Amino acid sequence: MSLYETFYAPAVVMNKTKVPDGVGGYVNAWKDGAEIKIAFSGLTPTERIAAQQADVTYTDTIVTPINTNLDEQDIIKADGSYYLVVSKLPKTPTVSTFQFERYNVRRLAALP
Repeated sequence: MSLYETFYAPAVVMNKTKVPDGVGGYVNAWKDGAEIKIAFSGLTPTERIAAQQADVTYTDTIVTPINTNLDEQDIIKADGSYYLVVSKLPKTPTVSTFQFERYNVRRLAALP
């Protein structure tokens, strides 16, 4: 295991399904999907608190192993919190000694 791999933490991509609501309709339900590894490289805890106090919408950056292939609007569960993938960032420079993917994510208060 490489040094950078030790920074990854487990996370789960959430799958949205429709289930009967018992009165002839359907409601959204969420189930755990694929397990992935992520590492946060975004705001420091102090910057995060300042953004929350200023009531600013902010995004964090996550790093994943290459070929994780998350899509925009995917929802990830990590450490009991939910994150919405907002965008994929440019690829790792080719001169890097290892490859990874980066995504902007926004923390959600609850599943939509």
